[in-house]
Amino acid sequence: MRRKIVWLLVSGIMVAALVLAACAQAPTAPTTPTTPTAPATPATPTTPTTPATTTPTTPAAAGPETVKVTLKKLDGTTVERTFEKPKYGGTITMVRASDPRSFDPSMDHEGVTWTARWTNQELTSGDLIRGPQGTDEATYDYLRVPRPANVRGYIAETWEMPDANTLIYHIRKGIYFHNKPPTNGRELNANDIVFSFMRNWKETKTSWHYQSYPWDQHFESMEAPDKWTVVIKSKPGKLPIIWENGGDHINVVAPEAVQKYGDLKDWRNSIGTGPFMLTDYVSGGSVTFAKNQNYWQKHPFFPEDSLPYIDTFKILIIPDIATRLTAMRTGKVDMFANVPLGWDDAKALIQTNPELKYREYLSGSTTGITFRVDRPELPTYDIRVRRALNMAVDLNAVLQGWYAGKAVLVASYAAPLPDLMGVYTKLEDLPDETRELFTYDPEKAKKLLTEAGYPSGFKAEVLLSSVPASNADMVSMVKDFWSKIGVDLTLNIKEPAVYTGALYGRQYEMAIGGVSNSSPYNLWQDHPLMQSNSNRNNDPRILQDADAMYEAYFDLAEKDRIMRELGIYILGQAYRVMFPMPYSYEFWQPWLKGYGGEQDLGYDHNSLMPMYAWVDQDLKQKLTGRR
Repeated sequence: MRRKIVWLLVSGIMVAALVLAACAQAPTAPTTPTTPTAPATPATPTTPTTPATTTPTTPAAAGPETVKVTLKKLDGTTVERTFEKPKYGGTITMVRASDPRSFDPSMDHEGVTWTARWTNQELTSGDLIRGPQGTDEATYDYLRVPRPANVRGYIAETWEMPDANTLIYHIRKGIYFHNKPPTNGRELNANDIVFSFMRNWKETKTSWHYQSYPWDQHFESMEAPDKWTVVIKSKPGKLPIIWENGGDHINVVAPEAVQKYGDLKDWRNSIGTGPFMLTDYVSGGSVTFAKNQNYWQKHPFFPEDSLPYIDTFKILIIPDIATRLTAMRTGKVDMFANVPLGWDDAKALIQTNPELKYREYLSGSTTGITFRVDRPELPTYDIRVRRALNMAVDLNAVLQGWYAGKAVLVASYAAPLPDLMGVYTKLEDLPDETRELFTYDPEKAKKLLTEAGYPSGFKAEVLLSSVPASNADMVSMVKDFWSKIGVDLTLNIKEPAVYTGALYGRQYEMAIGGVSNSSPYNLWQDHPLMQSNSNRNNDPRILQDADAMYEAYFDLAEKDRIMRELGIYILGQAYRVMFPMPYSYEFWQPWLKGYGGEQDLGYDHNSLMPMYAWVDQDLKQKLTGRR
């Protein structure tokens, strides 16, 4: 009901816009965030992060004990931070909207085998020191692949690239698998890395790596010449792809576990070297982890502290948003990571629970209706039709009505995030024809349809998932816009599993789904070879520039230049109607310490923070009566 009321407001804004059409101006470009000083990107990222130095400070009479930490930035200057001294023990409880699709990180994309983030580990990841709590050189706001300069070694202690097609990882000693059969706590070595890469990239057909970057097109060889060294030889120009999608995107598993069980789909067979061990799973209920008592890592801010601080980590599966809000209000969950809130729910939570900590940030992605461009019989095969469909949607009315102003009109392939300002384009910097796509002009839209041979419009169908329910409301809003230019849109609503099957089976004319603006370099929604390319273009310009970007991978300025120009080109192709990018809100309890609302420390490493965070059990006891 609320969305219908909102749509009435949007409609009112549209009427006002039409009355003022004669003097209307182009929509205002979103405010550009302050651009941080860009650190120089090393050609070969081999040097591990300098550990922080800590100095105990004298605590106030009744206050917590604090520690002053000195951190070194990439340019060599130092930053001082004062932190409350962490304490061990307690439980962190977070929430997710749905169950993991599998517990085997090789069987599917890491985003849906998410328990592996805590039970297993990868060669590299984002460096916490570079984030908002540290030197503030990286936001970690959904930039899934950190800049090379912000990458930290995990299983790999260091690495080197002696030539353009060779990558050598030096494996950290003293890392042990969980103390359970069949590994029984043995030490990890380089052979485990080779096994895991081969399993993901070469042997498992359902693996994202197998499908997206075929082994024989990217690798010449991979071997472990000794227990602590891995040497990768790539096909010419393919090393950056391996660096990006291997080091920070493959969870290392134990060969003997796979040999014993066949696969790791059963949660009971989960075994890795990560900070937590999976101890219980109730479908539709919860996932429970226990602290790995033999975990190797120290906290980057407190080098004397072994991780993790907490004894237990629990995830509640709560699909219903109202129930999730109640759980936060009553202190049953500690953090909302992975299920951020929109403004309406955030506003209500701020009003009812002012004690909660929260952070506002651009979501890094938005929603779009994508058009198939590979079928000549469809109207959207013609770019004039795609342009018309864009110009027939009043994005400013949507921003003010649907999003209550808590969004930005992103006329760019990249979100206006500090990490991406080298790629981001302002509305006024776009070519005239591309800028028109973000300007409401139904009369010109009708003219374009006439030129394309559809003077009376046409019928179309859009595929959408029944979850979230707001999808149907949003598409109904677009249906109303398009009806004014003669386009009769039918909503083909499917249950999530059926929707996914139809999407990957290419059984649609148009489809609504997420559009990522926070990882532009990956071209997930537009690269011709990507499974996630729902417009199904086969544009040689995109292929050519994608290769050029990888060739310039460690030359950040050149890489950004190529991506910026390619992004403008892709926008001009009008592959989709892209809605404004909303703000999201991350909430956490006041007793959850060592967490600043960071979203992504690496490739699908959102929610990794329980490894670093701690619970102020005294404060929790004071506020809730529970520890």
